[in-house]
Amino acid sequence: MSRTAGESWGKQLSRARCCRPMRLCDVEFLLTKLDPLSQGIADRLVLVRVQTDAAVDGWGEAPVPWRVGELARRREQLLPTLAGRNILDLAELAELNVLSPPLRAAVEIACWDAAGKALGQPVARFWGGFYRHQVPVGQFVGDMDEDEILTQAQRMYDRGVTCWILGTSGQIAQDLEVLRAIRDQFGEAIQLRVDARRRFDFTAAVHLCLQMESLGIHCLIDPLATNYWQTYRRLQQESPVPIAIRRGLKSLRDVWAVCQCGAARHLILDMYELGGPLAIRNASAVAQAAQVEVSLGMPASVGIGLAAALHLGAALPPLVHAHNLWQYCEDSRIVHPFAVKNGMWTVPEEPGLGIPLQRDHWELLTLARDF
Repeated sequence: MSRTAGESWGKQLSRARCCRPMRLCDVEFLLTKLDPLSQGIADRLVLVRVQTDAAVDGWGEAPVPWRVGELARRREQLLPTLAGRNILDLAELAELNVLSPPLRAAVEIACWDAAGKALGQPVARFWGGFYRHQVPVGQFVGDMDEDEILTQAQRMYDRGVTCWILGTSGQIAQDLEVLRAIRDQFGEAIQLRVDARRRFDFTAAVHLCLQMESLGIHCLIDPLATNYWQTYRRLQQESPVPIAIRRGLKSLRDVWAVCQCGAARHLILDMYELGGPLAIRNASAVAQAAQVEVSLGMPASVGIGLAAALHLGAALPPLVHAHNLWQYCEDSRIVHPFAVKNGMWTVPEEPGLGIPLQRDHWELLTLARDF
C-alpha cells in the first residue's frame, strides 16, 4: 500500500494496523436471489461473510453464478488463501488474483464492513470522508419500445427522480419519437441518458447522435459493439452528444486507455467488473485527471453491495451520479431498500456499511436449493 493511499483512509485505520492485527479466520458463502420487477430471470447473488479472530464479522455480496451445492467446496478452496490475513490490509486483499473480480469485490466489501465495525466508523471515512451525505440517482425508466414508457416516466417524475436512463429499441426513428414525447411532457429539467447497448454500427451511431442534438441528451451509453477505443474516439469527435462507456471497462487499464485516447466524455464504473471499491477509487482518480465525468454503476443488491456503492458515492467527489439499472419487486429479498427521496439516496452513517442485521437475519434470505 502506498503512503499516500494509506493516509487518505484516515488516521484511525493507520493506528489500528499498528496495533495487534485483526486476522481473518473464516469465510462463509450463502446464496440468495433478487426477483426482477417485471418478467425475467432472477439475479443470483452470493453473500460473503468474513469472520475475524476479534469476533467481528463483515458482509459482502456479488453477482456470482454459483449453486447451493458448491458453496462448501468453494469455501474449502478459498479459506487457505484468506485465513490469517490482516483484515485491515485491504490493498493486499484486493490484489488476490485467485479471486474473480466480482468475488474479489465481495470479499473486499466484507473486510471494509468488518474494519468499520471494529473501529466504530462508517466505511466512507476510510475512503476520504463524507464529501456528500446524499447521492444523486440516475434511474432506469424502461426501454423505448415499451407501450407504457410514458406512464413509467410519469411514475419516476412523481418520485422526484430527474435523471432518467432509457434503453434503446434499436430503431432510431422510434427512439427519437419517444425522446421528443418525453421532452414535450416533462421539459428540460429531466436529465436523459440513452443506453444504446452496443446496437449500432458507426454510421448509424453518428446519425443517431446528430438527430439527438436538439433533444439535450446528457450522454449516449455504449452505442458501438466494440472495445476498439479509437473507433469510439472517432465517434466522439463527430458526435455533438457526449458518449459514455460502461460495458467493456474490465480493468484500470481499460479506464486508462479510454481516457488517454479521448474515447468518451463519461464513464460508468461497475464495482464488480473492476474488482472492488479500491479499484473504483483508482479508476475515478484517473478519469478525474483526464476531465472525464464519472458515474457509479449500482449493482443488483439485497442491500450490501448497494450500501458499499453509496459509501463510495459519499466519499469520492468525481462520482456525479449513481447509475441504477435495476428495479426490484416490493416483496423481494431486500434487507435495506435505501428509499430514493427527491432523487437522492441517503448514505448510511452507522459503523461499517451501516446494515445492522446479524447472521440469523441473513439466513432468512438464503436459498436451500437452486432455482
